[in-house]
This record gives sequence, structure tokens and C-alpha cells, in this order.
Amino acid sequence: MAEAMLKHMLAKEGIRGIEIFSRGIMVWEPQPMSENALASLKTAGIGPGPHESKALGDEDVDRADRIYVMTRQHHGIVLSNYPEAKDKVHMLAAIDIDDPVAGSPKDFEKCRIEIQNALLDILPELKE
Repeated sequence: MAEAMLKHMLAKEGIRGIEIFSRGIMVWEPQPMSENALASLKTAGIGPGPHESKALGDEDVDRADRIYVMTRQHHGIVLSNYPEAKDKVHMLAAIDIDDPVAGSPKDFEKCRIEIQNALLDILPELKE
């Protein structure tokens, strides 16, 4: 959801030239976005377009200027696997934003709002 939301925000702000891509820490095989995630984005007026989960890899870390993670656990995993990326890896929010993977539509909506608030906080950095 975060990728689609940030792309939407950047487009609304007229900000171009920033590549946004999403990767997972615990992805075993590509999966489409869940119906609950799609519904939550649609509620916010965001159409994510085609999406398939992908695992974070060496090339992703190399090409990223910034890597935002949702939880402290993810932060630790990324740093453990890619210690050379320590200056790139940041928490998206001050709190953990837990993945509602098997949650209800209400859980996904709560997550979407948490992500939205965190993205609004980092948007000024991306304008620079």
C-alpha cells in the first residue's frame, strides 16, 4: 500500500523524478496485492495499478537512495542482511506499522491511515 500511496502523493504534489518501489522482507513467491489492501486504497481514491510482491535483493539495496521499513524488526533484518546500507535504512514512522496480512478490512484501513500519516511526515524530505 505504501508504494501506491506515495506515488499518488508525489503525483498530486507535482513531484517527478523519484523512483518508488516496494519490496518485502519475508516474500517467498510473488503475490498480488490483497483484496483488503486494494479496497482500503480504493476508499482513499488510490488505484494502485498492477502490483506483485517481491523480496528485497542486492540490486534493490544498491539502487535505493532511501529504504523505509515499517517495523523495528524489519529494520534489524535489513541491517543484518545489508550492513553497508546502514545510512539508507530508516523507519517509516516512529512506531511500528504492522502488516495486517490476515486482518479484517478495518485492520487494513487502520494500517493505511498509519502509512498515510507517516508518508505525509516524510513528504517534505522528498521535495528537497
